[in-house]
Amino acid sequence: FPPCPRKTRSKSPQQHAAHRESPLAAETLHNVAKVVQTPPYVKHGWTSARVGYGLLAALYVLSFQYHPGLRSPNELCRLWQSRAIVDHGTLVLNQTMRELGPVGDLSVKDGLYYPSKAPMLSFLGVPVYAALKALGPVSEVGQVFWSRLFINILPSLFLLWLLRRFLLVYVSAAFADAAIVTYGLGTIAFSYSTQFLSHQLTAVLTFAAFYACWRVERGEWPLKGYAVAGALTGAAVMTEYTGALTVLCLSAYVIVSRFGTLSTEPWSGKIKSLVVPTGWVL
Repeated sequence: FPPCPRKTRSKSPQQHAAHRESPLAAETLHNVAKVVQTPPYVKHGWTSARVGYGLLAALYVLSFQYHPGLRSPNELCRLWQSRAIVDHGTLVLNQTMRELGPVGDLSVKDGLYYPSKAPMLSFLGVPVYAALKALGPVSEVGQVFWSRLFINILPSLFLLWLLRRFLLVYVSAAFADAAIVTYGLGTIAFSYSTQFLSHQLTAVLTFAAFYACWRVERGEWPLKGYAVAGALTGAAVMTEYTGALTVLCLSAYVIVSRFGTLSTEPWSGKIKSLVVPTGWVL
């Protein structure tokens, strides 16, 4: 049944003016506007999301767990190669180990020692060590701290920002913030981010590559975004060889995503539209 019409009684101009000038009415409208405009999860002051992310970033930057007596092989073999490149112009660690002591996780060929790792972290550590050396003598602890900060910690914080931008497309800001904090502090991402290891940097590079492909597939970036993804996946494999498995999964994602948008094209056009972006990613 149609709703019954409701009778309303109009107010006189004097009543409208009195209502507008009432301090209580003005305060009530102001409070209602605040409730409507501010989501319920948003807090201000010390409980705001901005403060929470600041504390999370502070934990990443200030956490420095390192015991020189353990001679961390996973870190020092890479950092010693950075020193060897700057000090001796070589990838070989023999001279550096004679100066600073032996480390583990090495490969040897014809009496020459190299890290048994992918080379990207050693190369990224070169400008950090060169800058420190220009300021004076570089201690082992100092090289470890600053290399972790610029090569692992800051990229990991960038990953948290990028991941939040991705999540906000699909979930609420409250859920995205909870997921970011859980990932950043409640998983091994935190411990890997605060050490000079390749695992978390590989995660940063591969997710950034996925993000670039995702933006292209949504029509927000041009096709050149696939070239950006390809550069990132190449860097990921140079950081950790097993990152190639993730690159294959990302290529499959591109193929499936693009194939779904090419249903009306002939097979020749489909193949061309699939091969070019997939080639860039690989």
